[in-house]
Amino acid sequence: MVRPIGRLAFIALAALTLAGCASAPKSTPDTVGTEAVAAAAPAPAITRHRPTEQSIDELQAERATTPPPEGVGEHIDEAHDWLFAWTQGLVEGTDQYFADDEKEKQPVPPAPYRLGLTVKSLDRNEGLDFSMEAEFDIQIKMPNIQRRMSLFVTSEAVDEAPRAAGEDTRLSAGVRYEVRSQIDFDVGIRIDIPPALFTSVKWSNDYELGKWDFYPYAKLFVRTDEGLGFSTSGTFDRWAGRNVFRSSTYGKWLADGDKVKWTQTLAWAFVTEQLELRRSAQYAEGRDIGKGFGVRLLAEAEEEDVGRVTYYEAGAFARWPSKSRWLFWYVEPLVRWDREHEWNGDVGIRVGFDALFWELVRRVKD
Repeated sequence: MVRPIGRLAFIALAALTLAGCASAPKSTPDTVGTEAVAAAAPAPAITRHRPTEQSIDELQAERATTPPPEGVGEHIDEAHDWLFAWTQGLVEGTDQYFADDEKEKQPVPPAPYRLGLTVKSLDRNEGLDFSMEAEFDIQIKMPNIQRRMSLFVTSEAVDEAPRAAGEDTRLSAGVRYEVRSQIDFDVGIRIDIPPALFTSVKWSNDYELGKWDFYPYAKLFVRTDEGLGFSTSGTFDRWAGRNVFRSSTYGKWLADGDKVKWTQTLAWAFVTEQLELRRSAQYAEGRDIGKGFGVRLLAEAEEEDVGRVTYYEAGAFARWPSKSRWLFWYVEPLVRWDREHEWNGDVGIRVGFDALFWELVRRVKD
């Protein structure tokens, strides 16, 4: 197993070395919410969606002045806003309840969250292979309880591996402490039977390397059901107007059994809207594309078969928003070749949606 470990170590070393050589982290626009960010001429603008940075008090005040809904569409948006505002009220109420009454209370930032559902179907020789995956992500900051600590609930695996629908849908919950900028320390529990406790330390950042964007991370973790592990990923984006060319490499090592897994993804997409999800695995899955289309190629190997590819997958995808632009749909016809299925070209499809509770949809008109 020397060569697999050496390969994983090289991935981690390359990611960290390139990040260290980068001149500066990738800059993020100061404005918030959904906006059109103009690229350098003559490149067209790409609409970028990001969570609001209004305080919960500001959100509640804006919602209170919003007129009653009219029509079916506005009633659906009103339900979205009601649910978003109600959950934010719970967050603020919890923070205020446990806050020190002798200290001045700070505004509580919102806790945006995402609900997702993916359905995958593959036409195997032995029959239809059907799977479904539900996703949920939220991070809650309570500044009056602990300024640098936050709570999180997520369906993303502790190792943050890119995954297909049906692989792992269990939730994790825990506490996240920001040790330093770009370094997080997590302690939590994976909801399973039996439950699995975990702890991890993760470093991540965004960089600009000339005409390339670079998103690396490295994570050391311990799970009671898997033991000690290490995962790392590096995603390179090359933008040319609205066209993006992407290469995403992921590697994982587990001390128990000296197991290694790696995934390589190559993609091209034409993008007009982008979501700032800030999740490493979702770069490889293309989940940060809000509106666009493209093609994706993937290869994966794991455990004792690390020297041999476990499966290949090729697909063409399209992603687009609903009229209200808080619900994003996607469809991906694909072909998959699995070693365990004798490399048969199995045709399938992956469909789903992401519902973003990032900001109020219905706003007061000027």
